[in-house]
Amino acid sequence: MSKIQSYEDLLNEELALQKSLAHQRAEIREDVTRIKEQLKPLTKVVSFVSKIVTRHHGNNALVTAGIGIASDILFKNVILRKSGWLTRLVLPFVMKNYSSHALSNGDGNLLSRIGEKIRGIVKRRSTHP
Repeated sequence: MSKIQSYEDLLNEELALQKSLAHQRAEIREDVTRIKEQLKPLTKVVSFVSKIVTRHHGNNALVTAGIGIASDILFKNVILRKSGWLTRLVLPFVMKNYSSHALSNGDGNLLSRIGEKIRGIVKRRSTHP
């Protein structure tokens, strides 16, 4: 930085500082993008773990109750009937949480997703006699 002696020098210095600021902002954006790319595997793991330990509450209460009952009956009494007590305690909990996330898309409207699947099946069958 040189000594500013006139208004023109001040304007030139301001322009140089604005260019420097723009360059530094671009470098920061590139660094952030690079960091995000490096953290993608970690974010996938964190997302999966959060789906296991938390339940999605956007579902209909009836769907949530159905998931709970189905996982209790299916996992505790059928699939895990010969397993140890810890497995019988933890696995239904994990399955309830994960299935609540799996059954909901962004809006959590399970009935519309089921309807779309049924319409797709009916459409495929009607086009293939």
